[in-house]
Amino acid sequence: MASGSEAIASGAANYDEEAAKIRLDKIAHRLAIFWSIFLVAVIMMQGVKTGLQIPFPFPILGYEAMWILPNFDLEGPEFIAVVTTTTATVFGFLTIVAGYLFNKKQSLG
Repeated sequence: MASGSEAIASGAANYDEEAAKIRLDKIAHRLAIFWSIFLVAVIMMQGVKTGLQIPFPFPILGYEAMWILPNFDLEGPEFIAVVTTTTATVFGFLTIVAGYLFNKKQSLG
């Protein structure tokens, strides 16, 4: 059975830095896409404050319309808080990822 330091050394030997960077780049790319979709959805739902309905031509059991999107109305400060906090979080994460992916090792010499 290997000791703790030997297990760490063998794990480091199997670590592929380029594969890890590619994986991290894919995660950052997906996060940016989902963030964009989220912001578009919030902005569009904010514009449709009354909700969306599908009207039925014949009332079924007394129902005349089916709600597919309930009322969505954020006040000004709430809307600004949602947009700015998600944007700041995503840009912060992307900054960290970019710093890691494009890290230049500086020589001490």
